Amino acid sequence: MACGDVLCQIINPSGENAAEASTSSSSSSSDGNKMKRGREENHNTKYYNIEAMMKELDYERTLRFFTVGLTLHGPMFHYALPWLHRVQFCRVRRLFGNWQNHALPKVALGHVTLFPAYTSMFLGYLGVLEGLNFRENIERMESRLPDLLIYGSAIWPVANVVNFAYVPLHRRLLYFNMIGVGWNAFLSFQTCNGADEQEGANDGSNEGGRNNNKSSKIRSRYLSDSKSFAAKAAVNSSRN
Repeated sequence: MACGDVLCQIINPSGENAAEASTSSSSSSSDGNKMKRGREENHNTKYYNIEAMMKELDYERTLRFFTVGLTLHGPMFHYALPWLHRVQFCRVRRLFGNWQNHALPKVALGHVTLFPAYTSMFLGYLGVLEGLNFRENIERMESRLPDLLIYGSAIWPVANVVNFAYVPLHRRLLYFNMIGVGWNAFLSFQTCNGADEQEGANDGSNEGGRNNNKSSKIRSRYLSDSKSFAAKAAVNSSRN
């Protein structure tokens, strides 16, 4: 969980880090005609940016994700994965045979029970750690939970089929966490990005008409952020 949050903050820098990254990119592109000099500048700029990013990391935010992983994610799936392993689907054998100990129905069962339950608890727990009140927590869950479930439905069923079909039981949580680093980076981006806009909406809730449009503003901000996350990740990987 902590690694996913740090990865998110590196891929999606904000404030001074973003300005430094854009300045470094423009300066390196202007020296493109001189290959040797350009490589040296890019090499030095790369490590300078990483050092600057490490200084500007929000460690309180990373600590919150670490706490969620330590007290919610780890214990929950430590017991949930063996539970799914022990479930038997006798009647499903007629449809799927005994393919890898009934991986498909186990994935389906986990995806309709564990995945929505954990995602809901994650959003609520993180909101409590961030100091959100009950109303703010419910509003964020209403605006972000449905789309997180949709995005997760495109990733986790495929990953879990491989997990239940080919990964030994004592290695499944490790495999689950390896895939989860990228997913947690996405969760960090969706839950923490745009927090300033949400706070601004809370401050202006007493003005006429603003409070009614609060949820729609948060949702529109969330949708625009989700479209830019993959693009920013691709740009940063190409620069490296």
